[in-house]
Amino acid sequence: MISIKRLTVILLFYSFISGSMAQTTLDTAVDINVKDVHGIVYNLFPILDSNKYVLLDFFTTTCGPCVTYAPEIEQAYVHFGSNLQDVFFLGINYGDDNPGVLEFDSLYGITFPTISGINGHGNTVALQYYFIQGFPTMVLIAPNRLILNKQIYPPGYQNLDSTISAALGISTGFGDKPDGRLGFQVSVSPNPAGAESSITLALEEPATIGYQVISPTGAVLLEKEGALYPAGRHSLRLSISTLLPGIYFVRIVNTKGQMAFVKVVKI
Repeated sequence: MISIKRLTVILLFYSFISGSMAQTTLDTAVDINVKDVHGIVYNLFPILDSNKYVLLDFFTTTCGPCVTYAPEIEQAYVHFGSNLQDVFFLGINYGDDNPGVLEFDSLYGITFPTISGINGHGNTVALQYYFIQGFPTMVLIAPNRLILNKQIYPPGYQNLDSTISAALGISTGFGDKPDGRLGFQVSVSPNPAGAESSITLALEEPATIGYQVISPTGAVLLEKEGALYPAGRHSLRLSISTLLPGIYFVRIVNTKGQMAFVKVVKI
């Protein structure tokens, strides 16, 4: 009989070669009863019955795509209201225990509820959803319990935003360009940052740009009103001296309401 450890290694290897093909085979959600890494119990159907959409993020703590996209999934969680509005994010780990998942959350700034495979019954949920092809798998479930998306891949912020917004019937800031690009690029340096850092903008056309510094729970901590900038590269001062050490997000908004997020680590 194959061991759990060996099965995990096989699944992790498979995630690297076929992550985009991973998906559940279900059409309708099954209920789950789990406990997150902080001891809070969650049941799926009561969340759906409160008229929320649920995004299940099946992940491991070691697969490459899971690590790569974790911060962007967190950004989408904050953008859609940190589980207080129409969408509920729930991370379902496979193969690790509470300490392992807590370390993963700390490393990559995850603040939405996460369920470990061993202590929180994430392994059981993975089997309930016939999750057999790879990691990560992002499953979007409607309040009527229908599975709208069996796999959102790649699970980057822009793709999550457009997919979830389409399900909610709302517009997204992305897609004004013919190829779906934002029309501006953003970076923060130095990062990690001390009291001072800089936001570098690369604008394809003149735009009014403003920004907010937000906590992982979505609270706006600092804000700069929009100002008009010509096309080209610009450097904006980012003063975070009043913030405690930790992980934050800079949300940049342009004239058209398009948004970009950059994670900033304050040291």
